[in-house]
Amino acid sequence: MITFKHEANPSPSTESGFTIIESLMAIIVVSILMIALSPVIVLSVATRVQSKRVESATQAAQSYIDALRSETIDPPYVSNLPSLSGVSAPSEPTFPCPANSYCSTPPTSTDALYCVDGDQEGCESGNPKDMLIQSYGRNQLDPSTVTDNEERADQGYQLGIRVYRADAFSGSEPLRPTSQDISNNERVTQSPATGGLGDRKAPLLEITTEIVTEDTGYSDFRERLQ
Repeated sequence: MITFKHEANPSPSTESGFTIIESLMAIIVVSILMIALSPVIVLSVATRVQSKRVESATQAAQSYIDALRSETIDPPYVSNLPSLSGVSAPSEPTFPCPANSYCSTPPTSTDALYCVDGDQEGCESGNPKDMLIQSYGRNQLDPSTVTDNEERADQGYQLGIRVYRADAFSGSEPLRPTSQDISNNERVTQSPATGGLGDRKAPLLEITTEIVTEDTGYSDFRERLQ
């Protein structure tokens, strides 16, 4: 006699997968987290970019000051300005500027700019790698009586420097003479410590220092400090 063996139905699996709804919920949660974190990521990247720009501007300014002190380049325009803070922002030079040189030689006003080339192609408008330095000197010698600029510079002078990005000269909006917004007395962000990309039209760096020569005397320092 033939007998048939009854086979028991397989037990259902104890492992269950994600349902479509659970998968969609996970995607939504991850999307919300990414949206919440994206401003922090963007700010972090912008801060790194601005930090690099300020570092490059500092190096450019230090190289320029060293070149002035070693007399390997011509001094800036030196006059008996009442205050270096009263110097207006520079106007746009004739681009391209020669690499590591004044855009106009010799510098005949506080409007003169010095090109610090970042890509070995000279300074060009709109190039974020290039830096342009506005420099100006102050001592007690009147340009109307001592007409030779090098003779005035030989007496030593207080040097003011503003370092601008070359792409600050693109567009119709004028440059800022300082990182302080005079119109509403609000501070323009340039320091990487505050985060962000800063104001393209404001100087990346502002420095004041003393340039002395063999002919600089105590009375020259006293006059400038007063």
